[in-house]
Amino acid sequence: MHKTMEEVKQSAYAIFKHKEGFLKFERPSKYLHITNKKIYDRLNETEQDFSVTVLKELLGHSWHVQSLHYELGHYFLLEGPYFENEVSLATLIHFEEKSFIGPLEGFKMPTAIVEKIISKDEYENLFDKTFENLLAGNCYQLNLTSLIEMKISNTDDLINTFLSKKLFSKLGEFAHILNFPFEDRLVISNSPECLYEYDQATKKLVTRPIKGTVTQELGEEFLINDVKNTSELNIITDLLRHDLSAIGQNYSKVESLREFFRVPGLIHQYSRISVKLEEYNLLSLTQSLFPGGSITGAPKKRVVELIKQTEEKNRGIYTGSTILNFNTISKASINIRTLDIASSSNHAVYGAGGGITLLSDAQSEFQELKAKANSFLKVFFKDVKI
Repeated sequence: MHKTMEEVKQSAYAIFKHKEGFLKFERPSKYLHITNKKIYDRLNETEQDFSVTVLKELLGHSWHVQSLHYELGHYFLLEGPYFENEVSLATLIHFEEKSFIGPLEGFKMPTAIVEKIISKDEYENLFDKTFENLLAGNCYQLNLTSLIEMKISNTDDLINTFLSKKLFSKLGEFAHILNFPFEDRLVISNSPECLYEYDQATKKLVTRPIKGTVTQELGEEFLINDVKNTSELNIITDLLRHDLSAIGQNYSKVESLREFFRVPGLIHQYSRISVKLEEYNLLSLTQSLFPGGSITGAPKKRVVELIKQTEEKNRGIYTGSTILNFNTISKASINIRTLDIASSSNHAVYGAGGGITLLSDAQSEFQELKAKANSFLKVFFKDVKI
């Protein structure tokens, strides 16, 4: 039985981890889905042809939620042509209702079947292509990723697991759920990574790029003493300093060159960079910072070109960003540890990868890819491991 427009509209929502519970948005009053071919107004059931001019105008508006696909960044960094087929770029929604909900007491963990994952030989082939570009001087760091295909047993169980009190401490700072019924999409993100946060009181913009990941068994000392991971962090910190300085009239500042935090099974290192910014302009921020330097590489424009040539599929939601603007909250994630689910079939894709430099080796990078996938899977699913 087909749902009515009102029923579909009511099923759209966004949930964000917030303090001791969750901030929930419901009942969209505006809902646009943007592809490289069309701009769809879902509530008014109209569409118009895509143009970069209109895209940038819309991105500058104040929306409660902006879900940006990685491929959107091509329109800020590269010259066309971009994509032959229709490709999703963004979903922009303003909601009528907002509420705060507490974590749930009970939950049942879902199961999942991993249907497709890159093989070691396939990964080594992509690694070799990347390494050739590094040797040729085409880039000095490139974030190489791959998508894992899965079948989810029950998305209601998955949502309740995400919202449960027992798992709340394991949620990343930027964890969120997006339910976009018009696109047949459910996004479950346990992202710990910050594209930016803007403090309206102090007029300060902060970014915290993650670069350097090891298992908890190896510990922080390994990251501190490891030349490869230190080099990665320094390269991306320098890149983000440049990106932040390009936004306003002030130079950026590295507040902390290296800090650590733990997620299930892993330790991440990151830096903290800030800039004073008198005006909060969404379009300016997006054009300057998106896609995030930590999930592209350096120099950013060139590596985005190389990623397009090297990786076999569009990344989509993965390594895109979700922007939240509500009252005094102005922040954007980088969507790592993120599951993109087709709601009608429960088919899902999960992306993982890491930064490649001349100090990298294929075996270690492949193991890191699997470790990052397992860090997510073991939190939300029962008896699933890659």
